[in-house]
Amino acid sequence: MGNYDDLKLFSVGMVDDIWANGVDGAFMDFTGNYLLLYVFLSNISDEEMTGYGADSRFNIRFVEKDDICFFITKFELCSTIDCPFSPCIYDNPPSYDNPPEEGQGLALHIFLIESTKGELKCIRTIGLGHEFSLNWREWYLQALTKSISKDEYKKRIDNIYNTYTTIDLYAEGKTRSFSI
Repeated sequence: MGNYDDLKLFSVGMVDDIWANGVDGAFMDFTGNYLLLYVFLSNISDEEMTGYGADSRFNIRFVEKDDICFFITKFELCSTIDCPFSPCIYDNPPSYDNPPEEGQGLALHIFLIESTKGELKCIRTIGLGHEFSLNWREWYLQALTKSISKDEYKKRIDNIYNTYTTIDLYAEGKTRSFSI
């Protein structure tokens, strides 16, 4: 996905062929100003649509394993999902120069995508808590100082998934958590 010099306009109902791969999964992107969570599900149920909607409860956590950040999210009525993240995925990692002002946090834009058609089904924006945002910013700035190749990043992720389940990561992330 990468750094956005100009923002792409997203609207519910839009279809993008790049999203149409039929695979379930999640991807986190960071622009330097906000986070973008892409959730890909095939055959989205009514319950999942409700769970990702604006009125449902939400929890996000992050843990660090082998210099990789794992975001673990739980939307009401939906399965817990995780997605790895590191600035090493970018050729030119975004800077994160300014911490959020007191009482503010990063914005998290969530895109629920039906992956068989590549259709954007739901958009939700959540303001993450101040403390959570500061903690993640601290991790991010430290991660920028570490050199990990994209191949090494993939190997580390595989090793972590061979050791930990999503539920293990979720439980470990309880001290770096934000809920609404």
